[in-house]
Amino acid sequence: MGMLAPALAVEPRSAFDDYWYQPASAVGSVVGPVDPNAAMTLPAFYAAVTYVSEDTGKTSLSMFEDQGEIGNRPAAEHELQTLLHNQPNRHQDAIEWREMVTAWAMLRGKGVNEEIYGSPTSYPGVPTRPGRLAQIVPLHPDLVREETSSADGTRVYIYRDPMKKGQERKLLEDEVFVVRGRQSRSVLDFASVNLGTEIAKERYAAFMFTRGAKHQGVVESPKRLPDPVKEALRFALDEYAIGGPRAGRPLLLEDGLTWKQVSMSMKDAELLAAQQFTVSQVCRWIRVPPHKVFDLTRSTNNNIETQGVDYVTDCLLAWAIRWEQAIWRDLITDKRFFAKHNLDIFLRGDTEARFKAYALAVMWGWMTRNEIRAKEDLNRIEGLDKPLTPENMTTNPNGDTTVNYPVDQPRAGFLQLTAGDVGRLKLIASDAASRVVRREVAAMTKLADRVGVAGAAWQAGVEAHYSDFATHVVETLHVPDHIARQYVAEQQAALIEGGPAVMDDWLIDRAAHLARLAAEDKLEMEAAA
Repeated sequence: MGMLAPALAVEPRSAFDDYWYQPASAVGSVVGPVDPNAAMTLPAFYAAVTYVSEDTGKTSLSMFEDQGEIGNRPAAEHELQTLLHNQPNRHQDAIEWREMVTAWAMLRGKGVNEEIYGSPTSYPGVPTRPGRLAQIVPLHPDLVREETSSADGTRVYIYRDPMKKGQERKLLEDEVFVVRGRQSRSVLDFASVNLGTEIAKERYAAFMFTRGAKHQGVVESPKRLPDPVKEALRFALDEYAIGGPRAGRPLLLEDGLTWKQVSMSMKDAELLAAQQFTVSQVCRWIRVPPHKVFDLTRSTNNNIETQGVDYVTDCLLAWAIRWEQAIWRDLITDKRFFAKHNLDIFLRGDTEARFKAYALAVMWGWMTRNEIRAKEDLNRIEGLDKPLTPENMTTNPNGDTTVNYPVDQPRAGFLQLTAGDVGRLKLIASDAASRVVRREVAAMTKLADRVGVAGAAWQAGVEAHYSDFATHVVETLHVPDHIARQYVAEQQAALIEGGPAVMDDWLIDRAAHLARLAAEDKLEMEAAA
């Protein structure tokens, strides 16, 4: 074998060895593409990914039933409640599993899980029956190959099972649960060049400190030195290097030898500034505020709460919606039910601000007092289930809801909103808007199954559904009637022109649009006050 022996040597590895879970381009590579393992050696990147995945995992995720006009009710009896909230499979609890799948979606583009349907003995502690979902088992995405049928567009997932010595087995769409990252791609697909530069900086800093920040240069001699003298000189210089017995001491040179400095000083290298820039770059890629990775250079006691709210609304909320919509798509057959995260735990730091947001939600009729008590883990009280109607809201002859503020009364009594209050209002509006859009999608899906997706029957069914839907929008979001009518007209026109296919992104895009309309309307009213 000779010189080829090391290259052809095969190291025995377990089926569960991390070697098999690395991208093929990264296995055995030192300076190749930036793979997840290399990226996670950056402290700022590790902290950012850990924050998002852990926060997604520790957030309460529960099942609810959409009861139409009545509203939503907790569905603790649903088979997914235990799997999502407590234990998805026999080897993991919920936070471990959701944290893992979220990190996979961020670092590898998707988190893939196999749905296991089994007998009552397949999942101890949870009563099951044949055909009932018993476990949700994660599959490492590097071992999953995704293929799309050219005939009907359905996806097939080919899994190289390490438990079966890499033997491939095929999983159909209805046998997997997938949480995808942005554009179904890993953040490393976009950030590899930038993160590779940051990794190079870290390696260079490690090299400098290993070799020593001082005594980096050239020894000059006026005459040629014999080989034994050069070897002795090299040995002597090593004693002054980091870890040597004379480390940090001045060099002692004889026989006309001189020292010439050629290395960069720590000031010239600007390593501290470079590391600070690394933190900023990582925060841009993951979309977390710098204070989350312990960079407090621009954080103060006045803006730390605002940055925390921005983190929830601009970063964490998107991952929560990805999970909720993936569950609704892949795991739920009865579309009356849906999963919902409770992000309030991230906004409960300031008691005064939280109660001000609750007061505003009650004043505008978004929440009942018992709903607020439930969020604060308090028992309900009889008579507090009915939403309040502001006394200064009237309905004009055109049917538009207007607000009349008495000009002869001072307005100092109205709530003064902070940035944290605005963030909470947006979350409340987002929850109400999601309920409206889910109802639309469920109704239009049933209509398409019943009458088809084209022709007069489809158009007539769409128009009949939306004939009084504006009233539901007004009652749910408490927005002016003209805003509800405008929204309904847009939805109806899109369905008639494009059919049910236009609803693919509604649960994210249109829900966000409707929530923005509702929040802006309420904030304009409060600003006018």
